[in-house]
Amino acid sequence: MDAGIAAVVVLANTVASKLYMSLAFRARLLSASSSEERKEILESIAFKNASSAQLNEAEYSPLFFAGLCFLKLRQRNCPLTALLGAVSGPTYMWGRVCIGRQGAVVGSLLRYTGLLLLLWNIYLAV
Repeated sequence: MDAGIAAVVVLANTVASKLYMSLAFRARLLSASSSEERKEILESIAFKNASSAQLNEAEYSPLFFAGLCFLKLRQRNCPLTALLGAVSGPTYMWGRVCIGRQGAVVGSLLRYTGLLLLLWNIYLAV
């Protein structure tokens, strides 16, 4: 996979994650008729999982996006790094949303491996 395409995938997943939180939870919170209903939403396992996953996505995606864009501009061929950068975020985010904490394990392993490869490829590019 090309680093530029991977950067687009990272950005698309970030947008999808933010939209999901807005549509699945924030809209419901705004339309809740009572503080008890809002509290029920905020304390739900689904909200806590999705919120944690989205915050984690927001923490890691800038690293991958900037790094992959840099590698693309430097014309560095790094298909495995690009692939891991592209799939680790969605695997973590949607695994955690759909399955829970257990769903994030594979995404975490892919993400850390991808970050180490990203670091190595940036080192080789400078």
